Amino acid sequence: MPLTIYKSSAGSGKTFTLVLEYLKVVLTNPNHYRQTLAVTFTNKATEEMKERIVAALVGLINGTEQNLEKILSEELGKNCNVKSRAKDVLENILHDYSSFSVNTIDAFFIKIIKAMSYELGLPGKYDVDLNRESAIDEICAGIFSEVGTNKNLTQWLETFVLDKLDNEKGWQIEKELKKIANELFKESYQQLHKSDKNISLEQITEIKKIKSAFENFIQSKATSIIATLKEFNIEPHDFSYGKAGFGNYFLKVINNPSPMDFVPTKRFLDASENANSWFSKSSDKKGLLSPTAIEKILNEMHLIMGCVSGSRQKYFTACAVLNMIYVAGIVSHMQQHLKRYRDENNLFLLSDAQQFLNNVISLSETPFVYEKTGSRYRHFLLDEFQDTSSMQWKNLKPLIENSLSEDNSVLTVGDVKQSIYRWRGADFKLLLHKLQSDLKVFESNTSVKNLSFNYRSAKEIVDFNNRFFVSLAVLVKAETGFKSVGEAYQNNSVEQHVKKEHSGNVVVRFFSDDESETKLHIEPDIKRWKKNALINLYQTIHKLLANGYKQKRHNYLGK
Repeated sequence: MPLTIYKSSAGSGKTFTLVLEYLKVVLTNPNHYRQTLAVTFTNKATEEMKERIVAALVGLINGTEQNLEKILSEELGKNCNVKSRAKDVLENILHDYSSFSVNTIDAFFIKIIKAMSYELGLPGKYDVDLNRESAIDEICAGIFSEVGTNKNLTQWLETFVLDKLDNEKGWQIEKELKKIANELFKESYQQLHKSDKNISLEQITEIKKIKSAFENFIQSKATSIIATLKEFNIEPHDFSYGKAGFGNYFLKVINNPSPMDFVPTKRFLDASENANSWFSKSSDKKGLLSPTAIEKILNEMHLIMGCVSGSRQKYFTACAVLNMIYVAGIVSHMQQHLKRYRDENNLFLLSDAQQFLNNVISLSETPFVYEKTGSRYRHFLLDEFQDTSSMQWKNLKPLIENSLSEDNSVLTVGDVKQSIYRWRGADFKLLLHKLQSDLKVFESNTSVKNLSFNYRSAKEIVDFNNRFFVSLAVLVKAETGFKSVGEAYQNNSVEQHVKKEHSGNVVVRFFSDDESETKLHIEPDIKRWKKNALINLYQTIHKLLANGYKQKRHNYLGK
């Protein structure tokens, strides 16, 4: 099957599957290692895959990989002497190791660009810089050097500082400038970059008015409600559920709120419909509020809900724009300093590779670009495909289409649920449906398979995951409206079967903000619920050690 899409989950034997598929290609013809490219996303994963492939070949030769040999014999047929072919492949790889192509996606594209330096007009000698920190430092130093001499830039920076002071965030902007400079290296910026010439300080003022009007209206209503409560000697925390109750909403929107704090909670909405539920049966505050006061509070709550319902989208848009508006005003100046840094140091930044190659492909004959690498790859294995970005896919796609058109094999492995590189442009929708959509012409030769067995975890853990994440996805989809979440967590892509025979345990515990006494030294400014979680973790570790569980069997994950 030319195109095989494996959808995996944690512990489902993904690496074994990749090694198996690689071996199927190279054992068919021992010279195919030159024409096979395996792509991973980290240097560590690259080394691990190389080690696993070589170890598997050694095991096939000396007979220690009997299960793997059996699988390969069944897949490749009786005419293939697996042990003999494995020996030929291993000898070929060891004598021509540079052609053993298991690379990170960045390394692969840099290889292409270096092979084409002359045709692309790059300097005869240049260095590839993997570290963007030096570039960011130079960009920020260049920006500060223009203060007072560049009128337009100075005005943007002054407004930025004043806005920070208005929001009680101090006047230092170096940290924020570095964050803005970091955006220059992201695909999202490189693809959507626009000039700041149409953005004015007057527009910022108008956007701020939208934000302020929304917040001031709700805060005025919350202040009015708190004042009414005080007339009857009632505090917001006196309502049912205390600090977790609907009364806390009024305090949150007044005291340095974040945008999400203005969205009424479910308990707020329930309370707006039923005043009888405001106090618990045992509360000494029950019955203190007069009917007029209750009616006034309900009216204010309904006005808050009406404001949020009618202006929520506009408000959140204004907040998002204000968070990034200074980027638009400053980023073009940063781009100039970045170009100067590249030119003066004869550098090619790793983050430039994708966009640079994409521009070349769009302007030239694609096969020519890739043939210049010195290797004509025919077979492809793409690991962690859920972390592939749109631009990376655009650059890979011509190769994949060419391979499939010649009836060669292409394999992708990934897990949408483990897409963790969205901060660097990863597009999980590629694996979800876009890959098949883009390669629809090869639909008849496409196979989608689920790696449904879990070889790592105990039955109790697997069963918990099978039920929990499907249910959670339904709730998230209902709350956010994101259809992709429901698609990613469909039963057939989440449910796993157990291979391990040992038993396990799952404990779910919620931590409150109540103060807990402890002799542990914990940072004083840490949130109380985190403090309680640390205390519980400490106690759990001691309990496990006391019950005979060795430290090497402990694994703790923090989120």
